[in-house]
Amino acid sequence: MKRWFAAGFGTAIVSRSLLRQALIFKFRRDVRALNSGNYQPLLNSYHRDAVLRFADGDHRWSGVHAGRDRIETFLQEFVDAGLQGAVTEAYFGGPLWRMTLLARFDDRALGPDGAVIYRNRTVLLVRTKWERSSSKRTTTRTPPESVTSTGGSAKSKPDEPVAQSWNDRRQD
Repeated sequence: MKRWFAAGFGTAIVSRSLLRQALIFKFRRDVRALNSGNYQPLLNSYHRDAVLRFADGDHRWSGVHAGRDRIETFLQEFVDAGLQGAVTEAYFGGPLWRMTLLARFDDRALGPDGAVIYRNRTVLLVRTKWERSSSKRTTTRTPPESVTSTGGSAKSKPDEPVAQSWNDRRQD
């Protein structure tokens, strides 16, 4: 009986580790596609009713992007702005059917001369339901200044009403 328990426990630990590696691989692959202008693989991981929330502030990304259509618009603007990102760390918890993920996402934009004109570090809090993103919150290290598709910077506000801030956590 002890051997079966030890074998089951070992299998669970190895399986969880493999799941973590598979999810990190998927995130990084989707972000590479996003960086090359193809946001579709990332968009496909969102549920049709998913909600993407950004911290309040005077920047183009603040607010709520509810539903896949709005998230697609957000991702297209991300690509059009010429931003490049990378998942640098990720942590996972919870059962497979209702997982919580915490990921660090660093993004930047380069000017025409190749110099970095924008850099930001964000933390993504993702809640999933059966492996699809249902809710995602983002907080930024500093309120980002928007970057236009031509590489210059411009501050703009979203067309949407301002969303709940990072600290106003909703119970799901």
